[in-house]
Amino acid sequence: EEVGAPPPPPPPRGGGGGRPRRRRAPRPPPSPPPTVPHRTASAPRTTPPLPRPPVPPPPPPPPPPPHKKKKKSAAGGGRKGPHLLHLALIHLDADPTTSGAVSALSPLLECLSESERGGGADALHASALTVLARAKLRMGDPSGAKAMAMAASPALERDGHLWFRAEGRLIAAKCHMAEARALSQTGGDGDDRDDHDEDPREVRRRLRRSLKSALSNLRESADMFRAVRDLVRLAEVHYLRSHAHHLLGGPTHVRLRDEAAREFRGARRMA
Repeated sequence: EEVGAPPPPPPPRGGGGGRPRRRRAPRPPPSPPPTVPHRTASAPRTTPPLPRPPVPPPPPPPPPPPHKKKKKSAAGGGRKGPHLLHLALIHLDADPTTSGAVSALSPLLECLSESERGGGADALHASALTVLARAKLRMGDPSGAKAMAMAASPALERDGHLWFRAEGRLIAAKCHMAEARALSQTGGDGDDRDDHDEDPREVRRRLRRSLKSALSNLRESADMFRAVRDLVRLAEVHYLRSHAHHLLGGPTHVRLRDEAAREFRGARRMA
């Protein structure tokens, strides 16, 4: 061997002198996936769109309702009537004499005329009649006041305020007490007949009947005034109860008289 010559190549693997190993041909690169053309918003559709159904025209507006007159409220008399009624009550409460009753007549009569324009048979008309009965009683006409209170009672019981229902019973009780007072003083019903024209026993029966009717109305009005918490009127009711039991006399009525007097003092303290 020559010095400096390169060493011979190593023999191929797998034994003796076979054929040399072939080199594999390089694989071709993978082909890209087929591209799908992107459809833009402006691209035309392949199929024509379905035709839309025609939009029906809007219906014509309904005709305006016929003009109706405004109905008056259930209280009647519009807005003016209740103010007139309260003004009459202020006159009666501010002046307990006959002049206070005379001052209350003007707003009461105007309130009645206002309520009659709305039909007449309503709660305001009945309430005004009740207050007018109170004015007539103060002016010395118990029979007229009693007739007015009785005429107003059905409408008040139907749809009237509880206070005016209690006031109507209180006025009726005062009318019965006035009749009893006239019977006890003259022996009759308040006119100019002589004491000997009527049987004294009949006079006593009428007297007791008037007092018991007054007590019946007073008991009902006491419950109603207690419900609306009118302690001033409640004290007046207890005072009249005590006076009626005193006029009836007897042990039972004396006990009831004292009980009514205690209730009167309690109501006066709380008022």
